[in-house]
Amino acid sequence: MLAAVIRQWHRRYPEVAITLRESTSMDEALGLVDSDEVDVAMLTAPSAGHFTITALAEEEIVLTAPTGHGAGRAAGCTH
Repeated sequence: MLAAVIRQWHRRYPEVAITLRESTSMDEALGLVDSDEVDVAMLTAPSAGHFTITALAEEEIVLTAPTGHGAGRAAGCTH
């Protein structure tokens, strides 16, 4: 998903440079925005506070495990 968003952005705004930074926590990512170290953050969940939230996409998260694996026997799992 991210690659497609970046390609589309670059086609639309070729003069704008994009630098990606990875963060391991939402608090850290939002701190980077607060401190003006980055302009935007892409998060997996909405954040609280004084930020404007724009949903870019919704995606289904799936678990893949071998047949018979304990994780596949959890409630709600389908084959």
